[in-house]
Amino acid sequence: MAQNRSQLACTYAALILHDDGVDITADSITRLVNAAGIEVEKYWPGLFASLIANRTIPNLLVEACKGGGGAATATETEVKAETEEKVVVEEEEEESESEDDAPQANLFGGGDGSSDDSSESGSDSD
Repeated sequence: MAQNRSQLACTYAALILHDDGVDITADSITRLVNAAGIEVEKYWPGLFASLIANRTIPNLLVEACKGGGGAATATETEVKAETEEKVVVEEEEEESESEDDAPQANLFGGGDGSSDDSSESGSDSD
């Protein structure tokens, strides 16, 4: 827990120093943290200062907001391929639906799908 508190204190100190336009060095971080009455391990301010020396605070904030490598972003060609695939699937579904609407032979004969009751009713008039 003390490690997290030290990291957080150094992070806030670096942000404050950046906001005030002061150079972010191990010494300036240490002075600010000590002024706040927070004890941190002696190596944290130096680590933060060396990290920030190679990058700028705005760049670090942007990189932190990007998130991890959980999901890859789709390229334009992948999106186009998916769209074309969906269109083909939809066309196939429409074709199969139109085939379902066509009259089919019923289970017991009769190709028109009508029942045999109508033909029998005509023979009852004899």
